Parts: sequence; C-alpha cells; structure tokens
Amino acid sequence: MITNYIFDLYGTLIDIHTDEHQDRMYEKLCGYLRERNIFFHPEELKDLYFQTVKEEEHHLPLYGEIDLIPVFEKIDPGNAQEFAYVFRTSSMEHLRLYADTEAVLQGLRKAGRHIYLLSNAQACFTVRELHDTGLYPYFDDIFISSEIGYKKPSPLFMKALLDRHHLNTEECVMIGNDFSTDIQTACDFKMRSVFLNTDGYTEQTVREKMEAVNGGTDMVSVIQSGRLRELGEHICLNG
Repeated sequence: MITNYIFDLYGTLIDIHTDEHQDRMYEKLCGYLRERNIFFHPEELKDLYFQTVKEEEHHLPLYGEIDLIPVFEKIDPGNAQEFAYVFRTSSMEHLRLYADTEAVLQGLRKAGRHIYLLSNAQACFTVRELHDTGLYPYFDDIFISSEIGYKKPSPLFMKALLDRHHLNTEECVMIGNDFSTDIQTACDFKMRSVFLNTDGYTEQTVREKMEAVNGGTDMVSVIQSGRLRELGEHICLNG
C-alpha cells in the first residue's frame, strides 16, 4: 500500500513562470539597491549575478546545487534574504496553485497519508512561497535542493529523504512533472511515480520521454491532462 507521497513543487503543485534574463527586472533591482545606497547599472548587475552563479557552480559535483544566498550577499551585503525576495518577485510573471492542489493534499491528509516535498529549488525563494500559498503545513517534511546540496536526479537527494524518515520505497510514490528529474529519480529507486503533464506534451512526446527514462517505466502512471484532480481520484485517494 502507498502511504508516502513525495511531491515535486513547481509545475506540479504550483504553476509558476519566472524569467531571470529580462532587462526590466534588473532595472527594478537597481532602483531597489539605490535606496540602499548601492549603485549598479542594470547590465552590470545582470552580468554580476550570472557570473557569480557560474563561479559558485564551477566546482559542484554532478547534480550538485548551490545556495543563492552567498551570491546575493555579494550584491547586497547584510541584506541577502530580503534582496532574494525582491529578486524573485521582480523575475516572476505569475505564481499560483493549480486548481486542485489543496483538495488533493487535504484528501491525502484526511486519508492518513504522509506527504513530503522534494524540490529542485532555492530555499531563499521557496520557503516563503510555500507559506504565501498556504502549502507549508501540508508537508511532513520539506527537502529543498539548495539546502541538501544536491538536486534531482541525484540519488543523494532522494536518499536524504528516505534515510531521515526510514521509508520503504515500496510504500512510496514520486509525483512530478519532469521525466528527467522526478520520474528518473523514482525509477532509479524502483519507486512508483506519477507524471503530471502540466506542460501539455503530446502523447507522442510523452511516449518518447518514457522511453528515455532508464528502466522501470512500468512503474510510471501518466496523468495526460495534467489535472491534479485525476491524481486524487485515481492514484492517491485510492491508494
């Protein structure tokens, strides 16, 4: 019986679109920094950000993950967490829950299931967004790649969750919207998984992505419409 539900976040529970390359974002950030007597030209700030990220990532192991707080500390010393919030909101076009997100999580809670988050993300952005969207209390535990130091599909990321909570993979399901990270990770652990097609891939593309996953595709369920309601009706709440 499946008792542990491991969710991806962005593109799975939260619909989000950000663009860290748009020029107007850096114009806005420069205005914010000027109020703190820190002066950059927008193009200079943009170059500094991407160059510093590149430097931080240079010595990472395969599927390693950096923490952006040290990057932001170089831009706005002593105020990195607040700058992270301004950076994120300046890059964001939208952030909202999918229509059935809360209903599914509420249903799992009512059914006595355990709910975990395993997200390739930055804690300096994600923790606040989990609170803002009301999702934070639903999770038994939250694993964010910037805190662990590895991201999906690194087995070390999933292993950190499994080991901390002594989970049996036969009692777990991984739910996400990305074959190369979420589904690949589940397959590597011979764990059941659910692919949510929130990006509107054609059936042919989904088949091709299934074929690219290394083994265990018979353990993958595909929700073709991408609607979480189907997950609740056909996968989660029926165990």
